[in-house]
Amino acid sequence: MLINFKVIGGRTASLQTSDQTTILELKRELSQKLGITSVQITLIYKGTKLDNKKTIASYNITENSTVNVMISKLPVFELKLREYFASVSGDPDKCINEFTKKYNEYLDSLNVNQIERVCENLAG
Repeated sequence: MLINFKVIGGRTASLQTSDQTTILELKRELSQKLGITSVQITLIYKGTKLDNKKTIASYNITENSTVNVMISKLPVFELKLREYFASVSGDPDKCINEFTKKYNEYLDSLNVNQIERVCENLAG
């Protein structure tokens, strides 16, 4: 089946795929066509944000349907984390949230002496 994509901002693309393709697989195919990472892509069909784990058929997307594409402008660090976590866990949001929580706990645990040592090493 042929699916059309309209990127917010004007670009368009089309992909030939199966109705049993997952949204995550669809994003990966589309990312290659658009030259961006799949984690930057949010797909919206008839006002509904599409879930990575569901299939095209579960949203009743049919031949020649148009799916809207939003492209995120996330910082490179977060993009790389999301790309990695999507490949190993399938749930990058959960992993990013946990990573952020642990990172913030670590930053909160630093004392002034530890911060000064880091800064001293940078000055010399």
